[in-house]
Amino acid sequence: MKLTKYVIASIFLTNLCYAGVTPPSGIMITPAGGNEPACFNVSWKGQGTDTIGYYYKLDNQPNFSWVKQPPLKLHVSYPGNHKFYLAAIDKNNSISPFVISQFSHKSISQSAGIASFSLSEPVMYDTGGSPGIIAAGDVNGDGLNDVVSANYYDNNISVFLQQNNGTLAVQATYTVGQGPFGVGIGDLNGDGKNEVVVGCAAADQIYVFSQNEGGTLTQTDVYSTGRGPYGLVVGDVNSDGRNDIVVTNSGGQSISILTWLKECPETYYYLFGSLQKANTLTMQKLNNGKVFANLLYSAGATPYWLCVGDINGDEMNDIACVNYSESTISLYIQQPDRSMVHAGNLAVPSANPPNVCLGDVNGDGLNELAVSGGGAISVFGRKDNSIGLLGTYTATEGGNGGIRIGDINNDGRADMVSTHSKNISVFLQDKDGKLSKPTAWYAGDAPGGLAIADVDNDGINEIITGNIRGNSISVIHLKEK
Repeated sequence: MKLTKYVIASIFLTNLCYAGVTPPSGIMITPAGGNEPACFNVSWKGQGTDTIGYYYKLDNQPNFSWVKQPPLKLHVSYPGNHKFYLAAIDKNNSISPFVISQFSHKSISQSAGIASFSLSEPVMYDTGGSPGIIAAGDVNGDGLNDVVSANYYDNNISVFLQQNNGTLAVQATYTVGQGPFGVGIGDLNGDGKNEVVVGCAAADQIYVFSQNEGGTLTQTDVYSTGRGPYGLVVGDVNSDGRNDIVVTNSGGQSISILTWLKECPETYYYLFGSLQKANTLTMQKLNNGKVFANLLYSAGATPYWLCVGDINGDEMNDIACVNYSESTISLYIQQPDRSMVHAGNLAVPSANPPNVCLGDVNGDGLNELAVSGGGAISVFGRKDNSIGLLGTYTATEGGNGGIRIGDINNDGRADMVSTHSKNISVFLQDKDGKLSKPTAWYAGDAPGGLAIADVDNDGINEIITGNIRGNSISVIHLKEK
């Protein structure tokens, strides 16, 4: 695989952030080479003595990472064009405008294509009982994606660290509250290390684990939520460069946004604006000079899962929540003042939709929403200056559980995957931005949770499933020509 350097284009997002902090400049992104084929070195000019660090993210990922100073390494998961977002943080904890740098990752070999596309037999790893939801991300600080599963029946999580040989290590387990279901990965406290966040649906709590030296985790916090926090996502939903936690309160017809903010006039202005749009706001001043806020927004009947990302094309993260019992999606759109507003509900054609995800499945440069359900898969996107139903897709089996969007065949285009009783359905996006007829591939016994990520550091995404009855996760690789 050959990586090629391309010209970097930078764009300022001045409407998202605090004024008065100088944004980063002189950003250089170059291939690392060597035995890391999907790795880039990133450097930029320092911003002076007032700068204490930088927030960054890759592409349309919902969460940000933190670094004290350049340089850093980026691991990309597919060929094609990429965006790198970077902002500076000063000693007052204010954030600069974000700078977007565009670069490309090219492979010397041809992609698998649709006609020759093939997946390997699943490589399985044992978990605890009923691993419903999984997440992929770096949880030991080595820059490589690891895998975490929430084991509902055993009240614990399994952590699989990626090893240098491209396999996952045997699980390490950590005890949590009753009924762990949703799990997310992201840096919550600005220390440059990701936390693992687990929603315990039967305990109405979320558990937070932080990294130790040597690749282990320690439980550091427990927060109360509404009833039945099944869905959980970590991401920045107020454009301050700091990750928040968003959960569905399935027994309370609501979602909660848990956020940490600096104590200053701008924070209280933001909270005042949010209070006008949210149902309730619970606020607590912390000893470290920050404010912890829990914002509650109404949702539909049995809000089950949610996703975070840019829905309306303004480069600001929004929220979509699927309501299982009434077959709708609730949309929450971020406003210019960075507050979130419940913009309304969309009807889903299929009954009892359990899952929703975000990604560009038609190659137009904008994200679409894909919703699984008891029948067809529904795709929503920009339509006549609004969000509407673009089409429905029939999977290889009638019932759909998990659904995710990502590049499966290494051609730089986002594809779609859904889970079924034992198989997955794979919809490949062709060169015209259309999804092909799906193909079925064996995954495990009752695959439910689903992730698309590079978990062997070869620059190509794998499909990872949580097998509910199989008490395992499966890693499914692309077969090369």
